Amino acid sequence: TWTFIEDLGVQLSTGLSGYGVWAETASVVEFNGMLNMGAVSMDLTNSPGSSNPENDPSGYNLAGNPYPSALDWDVEDGQGWTRTSSNVALSLYFWNGTQYASYVKGGPNPGPNGGTNIIPPHQGFFVKCTSVDGGTLTVDDGARVHSGQPFYKEENDAIEFIRFQLTGDSLSDEMIVQLNELASHNVDDLFDAHKMYGCEEAPQVYSFALDNTKLSINTIPGVQDGHTIPLGFRAGSEGLYELILSELNGFEDVPVILEDLEEARVIDLKLKGAYKFHAQAGEFENRFIIHLSEDEIPVKQFSMNIDAPRIFVREKKVVVTADQSLTGSIFIADLLGREIGSDKLGGVDHFEYDMREKRGWFIVRVTSNGG
Repeated sequence: TWTFIEDLGVQLSTGLSGYGVWAETASVVEFNGMLNMGAVSMDLTNSPGSSNPENDPSGYNLAGNPYPSALDWDVEDGQGWTRTSSNVALSLYFWNGTQYASYVKGGPNPGPNGGTNIIPPHQGFFVKCTSVDGGTLTVDDGARVHSGQPFYKEENDAIEFIRFQLTGDSLSDEMIVQLNELASHNVDDLFDAHKMYGCEEAPQVYSFALDNTKLSINTIPGVQDGHTIPLGFRAGSEGLYELILSELNGFEDVPVILEDLEEARVIDLKLKGAYKFHAQAGEFENRFIIHLSEDEIPVKQFSMNIDAPRIFVREKKVVVTADQSLTGSIFIADLLGREIGSDKLGGVDHFEYDMREKRGWFIVRVTSNGG
């Protein structure tokens, strides 16, 4: 819940409290007084809507960096932060104007949508309180850093993870699946980041923990035979979307296979790199499954449908799209078999045929190198 501050006489906190601020024109903001030094604390709250405050989408508190220097979220508790002993999860979230960027202490850097361990000066960020009894976030000079730029490029090659990106209508979202033997298949406040939704028009992608919690960073202890991870997404509008395996670190002997239950298709994302699909506007939580094992994969679908084109209607146009370039033809007929229209597919992976002047039922046949 956001509360607007309308009284110009209200003095804002100079502690860890965060604020959302905007200006209608370019402005210069002046800060007067002594700069913060030493320990700064903030009381956190959680008013859950369910009996399980860890998994409930509640407990998010907007904090802010109170120092004129950056903060490093990867600094250990007791050496600059007080978090886990005070009911604070090790995930943090930044709003970038379209999506929430997320990061988990010690995790892949950057996290989904560019979240890192570095909290710039004056930067607001969300943390999650995991208890209905409340908690306390404390930071001191041990977490301060004065040269943040190298941290934005730093990567931990020892972390095994997969980064997925969902794009559509010139916007995108990201999620990560990573391995850590200390994690579980349920939600872990030490290793996972919950899914926080971005703006309505942007696509959203997330995976599910075993307890059905939506996550932007899903940390699992390992890969077992028959291992699957359900994947959910939200389409801001009807259109074409693309799920991309954008980064892979480790997982050398582990397949990464996407199953589309709606179109009965199975795609090897390690081989293909991406999968294009059409979706209506709305939220879809039971369409995709990520297989991290070849056990129980529907082999018939895998062999027959991997390169088949998809045909659908959007804005009174027949749309043909595929994972590879199509060479062939499209033929449209009425139910008596009379030709309504036809065209060549000259090595493209996306084709549209305008049907705005047509009325009735039609049959569309695509003949291509894929079948």
